[in-house]
Amino acid sequence: MYLKNIRQNSSFALLSAVSIILILSITFFEYGFNNTILFFIGILLGITFISTSFGFSSGWTVFFRDLDSSSILKQFMLIGLTSLFILPTVHFFESYNPTIAPISISLLIGSFIFGIGMQLSNGCASGTLFSVGSSNTKMMIVLVFFVIGSFVGSLILPSAINIGSIKPILIGGDFNFIKKILLNTSILLGIAFIFYKVSRKKIIINFKDIIAIIIISVLCLMCLLFSGYTWGITFGLTVWGGKLWSLAGGDIYSFTFWNWTRPAQALESSLLSEVSSLMNIGMILGSLTYVVITKRIILSYNFNLKIISASIIGGLLMGIGARLAFGCNIGAFLGGISSGSLHGWVWFLFALFGGWIGFKLRNYLNLNNAL
Repeated sequence: MYLKNIRQNSSFALLSAVSIILILSITFFEYGFNNTILFFIGILLGITFISTSFGFSSGWTVFFRDLDSSSILKQFMLIGLTSLFILPTVHFFESYNPTIAPISISLLIGSFIFGIGMQLSNGCASGTLFSVGSSNTKMMIVLVFFVIGSFVGSLILPSAINIGSIKPILIGGDFNFIKKILLNTSILLGIAFIFYKVSRKKIIINFKDIIAIIIISVLCLMCLLFSGYTWGITFGLTVWGGKLWSLAGGDIYSFTFWNWTRPAQALESSLLSEVSSLMNIGMILGSLTYVVITKRIILSYNFNLKIISASIIGGLLMGIGARLAFGCNIGAFLGGISSGSLHGWVWFLFALFGGWIGFKLRNYLNLNNAL
């Protein structure tokens, strides 16, 4: 249901404007120009995703249901263009870091359960953020349990990665730049061709999709240039969970993950100084700004016990899965593959299989019409 009351819409507009101005001011004066730009990039990502309806989980659902590969091919187009920005940058400039991760049992399990969670919650990491920004109350439930799951995953990860793993593998890592980018592009085109051939529906990619792909890929490059890292979402959510645990009086430093350098630094720092957290906030506010301007704020949802349960379980599985798999549909799938890391493809394979299981569960529970 879209909000039509002018007074209430004005209240959301005021909230959005004040929040953005306040955070922009704090980031500029306290943390510098780069953080201000990164917050603005998050805002633009939120606006772009919600205005173009560019998503991941819904496209996978359509593929499972109709064998329509259109949305998955759009995702590959985004990854392909982003890789043309990311690969040269990280290859020629050592100060910029690709997204890489080990191939491990943790990766396989984490991506698999993340895929299940995507379907049960009808969302992904990016989709959850921009949906929350639109005031979608169901996705607010998903986000809360996504954060909880991310924190739980942080407690499991140190033991999980010891079960079995091999070092990160960069595809064409020993090749020169031309051969490396040709190999990565060839693999991407080959996988995309398979999805094109198995599709039972006509592939539809419209002008709005092309605009979304270009804008998101450019914003991914800007994130790398201003932060030194590719865009990620779930580490920020893990930090939110860690801070909540600390505020509740929990002894967080008794857990191995929170003694590692980056998590420990993030825990001690402000939410506005940690890049992933800052951009997550920006994405929510960007989405809120868009729905305020277009008067498309969603304030209610037709809840029932099954929908609430699926949202809770889906959020938990995505949170735990993302932490165990070193990322989500953005950090591992988009960031990993566009960085030339093999773990990104492994993530996609097992997340897709998990998504199919999740889709079957939704069918069994009669949730496909409800979510």
